[in-house]
Amino acid sequence: MPFLLFSLMLIVVGLDFIFSENKVVLRYSTVDVSSNHIGFTLVGIFFILSAIYLFFRTIQMSSKENKLDKLIETSKCPSCKEVYAFHRLDKGICPGCNVETIDVDVYFKVNKDDELST
Repeated sequence: MPFLLFSLMLIVVGLDFIFSENKVVLRYSTVDVSSNHIGFTLVGIFFILSAIYLFFRTIQMSSKENKLDKLIETSKCPSCKEVYAFHRLDKGICPGCNVETIDVDVYFKVNKDDELST
């Protein structure tokens, strides 16, 4: 969230640089930029492009975090009913049955009558 606010601030500052006509106010002091307007326009464009990049990068990272929230910790073989630590399995395959295992949470949502065997 702070990066999104920062990117919004960069857009506002960039627009201020682009659309300022002759004077820019920086901390209560006015600077005449009429002779160097193209330089301030380029700085404004840079701020806006940086803000857009930062915005989309933040959105991309937050979507990756949401995907990583639900990693399979334990899985259950639907055939032999054994429970395994998922990180110890080779590609999620049951070593006894060579069947793909299922996340324990998903398994018990589908098979509500089964009990967890330890």
